[in-house]
Amino acid sequence: MARPSASRVSSYQPRGRLVPPPPPRPPEYPDPSVPEARAALQAHFERLVGKRAHEGSIPVPENIPLLDDLAEGDELWFPVPGMYGGFALRRLDAHTVEASSWCRIAGGSGERHRLTAEGAVLVEVGFV
Repeated sequence: MARPSASRVSSYQPRGRLVPPPPPRPPEYPDPSVPEARAALQAHFERLVGKRAHEGSIPVPENIPLLDDLAEGDELWFPVPGMYGGFALRRLDAHTVEASSWCRIAGGSGERHRLTAEGAVLVEVGFV
């Protein structure tokens, strides 16, 4: 087959220049699929359990549940021996766990925290 002559070769030149897409925006919260974010969330929960156990002068339980086991919308009751209560855990979304804790023999002891990889924030107190 004969090669095309130079006059038959396309002279198409794109106008403008190609611009790469912008870099992805960082997520509002750390990506929960990143092991460090999951570990930070778990550490904040374990500190909260320790704080509440200390307030009640009871030993910190050794069987603290893993928050990784909670899927979005799941709830879990975590009783704490000696506390006469415990923690009601609820996964609000991939980034947030709500932890409500109380001692049923101490009026006004209820505390509700929102836990994320950034920390634990007290959002309600005295509900029990």
